[in-house]
Amino acid sequence: MSDETSAASHRAATVQQVYFRDKYAHLEDASIALDPLPGFLRLGNPRDGADVVGMFTGRQWLVDRIDAEISECVRRNVGGYLLVEADAGMGKTALAVWLAFDGSRRWPTHATRLASVPADRVRRNLAAQIIARWDLAYAAPGGTLPAEAGSPAFLHNLLVKAAQRDRVAPGTAVVLVVDGLDEAPPAEPGELPFGLPPVLPAGTVIVALTRPGKRLSQRLQARVVRIDVESDLNRDDLAAFLRRAAADDPDIVGALAAAGVAPDRFCRTLMERSEGVWVYAAYVLDQIRDRQRSPAKIDRLPTGLARYYADSIDRWRSTLPDGWEPVGLPLLATLAAARQPLPAGILASWAGVPLPVGRRLLDPWRPDRQPGSATSDDRGRLDV
Repeated sequence: MSDETSAASHRAATVQQVYFRDKYAHLEDASIALDPLPGFLRLGNPRDGADVVGMFTGRQWLVDRIDAEISECVRRNVGGYLLVEADAGMGKTALAVWLAFDGSRRWPTHATRLASVPADRVRRNLAAQIIARWDLAYAAPGGTLPAEAGSPAFLHNLLVKAAQRDRVAPGTAVVLVVDGLDEAPPAEPGELPFGLPPVLPAGTVIVALTRPGKRLSQRLQARVVRIDVESDLNRDDLAAFLRRAAADDPDIVGALAAAGVAPDRFCRTLMERSEGVWVYAAYVLDQIRDRQRSPAKIDRLPTGLARYYADSIDRWRSTLPDGWEPVGLPLLATLAAARQPLPAGILASWAGVPLPVGRRLLDPWRPDRQPGSATSDDRGRLDV
């Protein structure tokens, strides 16, 4: 393998790809692979297929803060939680994926966006990654997880054993990433979301990404860092991301050139209309890539995410001049009330709409057409 090929593989590697081999190969079956997320979130470098998170831009201040908190836990010989709080649509999952794929970290990660699963399944996912990452062969006889691997006690004991890596790697932290903590199922009395350990071993940190307002436990001493949509840090990050897309994404570059729109004007206008909300900008970029919106009409975008959604619904409604009341409105209300991914057949049934009509009308809201409609940052979701 050439040095260039090796470097590319290094960039693309996740915890699963690097450590689930040989005696740990069977553990891959117990994990929830992150591989679909970089493509779903459009994080891949369009000029280098191996660089699967190469378009991740900004948030250096936040990464520095995370690294500093981890280093402080190692220095003080304590464990702890770090909560990264942000409202919906601010790129929490993109950050979690980058932390998982970054070659210098490869931290075991659970992303709630990939699957709505019970808490014990989340713990098994993390346990499999911990065992492979820190070579805890004793915990997986024959390369498979034992029946009790989904218990809170098993995860706690694994972290204790992993923390003892100081014997061979002094000063190296044990770090887990949990995205979507606010979407955890109701915890058992006295337990934290997903049954995570309330007390962590020395030098162990769980970085949890969540919407504001999630109260883990009064017993938990968690440090909190927030992404404020109105802050200069957030707006500078989004501006850098847009400039990167306008310069390095061939689809965006080509669309801007064809429409005769200057990249600076495009980025400035989209920044103003999105008001710093990343998912708004991501929706517009996806529509331009898919040729559903012309950059020449960038000035016509509504201001703010709520008005963007209202405009999308109005445009959807305009395609149903004779069927909005009996068909479109019931489908929209059902989609908005959904608390988990649902097949189109179920949504159509609940809305009282014939299945063929429901499938046709819900098609624009499919996950592969509207990224936000199937994410942990949006309430209504559709799985067709």
